[in-house]
Amino acid sequence: MRRERQFPTLGVFVLAWLLAAWQDVGVNAVRPVFGYNGGFVNMGTWGEFIPGWVEKGAENPQPIIYFLASYIVLTPLAIMGIDKLIETVRKRFPRINRAGVIVFMIALFTFLCITLEQFFHRIGAWHYLRVNGDWSIFPGTLHQFPLYEGIFFGGVVTVLSIGIYCFRDNDGLMITDRGIEQLRPTKWVPVIRILALTAVFNLIMMVFMLAFNFVNMHADVQPAEPVPSYVHHGMCGIDPNPPCPPLP
Repeated sequence: MRRERQFPTLGVFVLAWLLAAWQDVGVNAVRPVFGYNGGFVNMGTWGEFIPGWVEKGAENPQPIIYFLASYIVLTPLAIMGIDKLIETVRKRFPRINRAGVIVFMIALFTFLCITLEQFFHRIGAWHYLRVNGDWSIFPGTLHQFPLYEGIFFGGVVTVLSIGIYCFRDNDGLMITDRGIEQLRPTKWVPVIRILALTAVFNLIMMVFMLAFNFVNMHADVQPAEPVPSYVHHGMCGIDPNPPCPPLP
């Protein structure tokens, strides 16, 4: 393998996702619907500095250490595991084509997203404070979860991003690496690979966040039980906090 390609593709993937993770705060861009446990190490949030963010008072602090651990440690481990799983599935079912693998991944990640979210709800790591009751499980409780998040983030966003990695060519390059061999000087190849994939991941996340916020405009089911202060963080519209100001 040529020298400029020695930076591992998995490393490109992890860094690109890390550079798209800033959009995680976007779930609360228009109105508060989600809260992390304040026990996570945090330094507040950068959400208020994002263009278009609706000013509404207190915001959900971002767990910076959890973020870094998730994207730098857990993400590569998960990707390697999924890559191995897909390889095993293809060997077990040699007639399965790429479309079949994608359908399998959508079903798997939708299930994993819903299941893991419930696990983290039960241990109090985070909670959805507003959901659309018609498309959620356990509405009206601290364990309520919007199925549209599980389907579209777990089944679509995750599959789109992981699919880019898993469907590499024979040289181990992703679709975002096409034409990279023409780049001169070659010392910039790793940087360009990371930036190209970062752009794609940011676009995927942006589309998801826009759709998620649109749905959240109609998400009015809150937990009937008291929401701990270390979860609602004084965010507007979450009982017992004051209502949110009118949208501009």
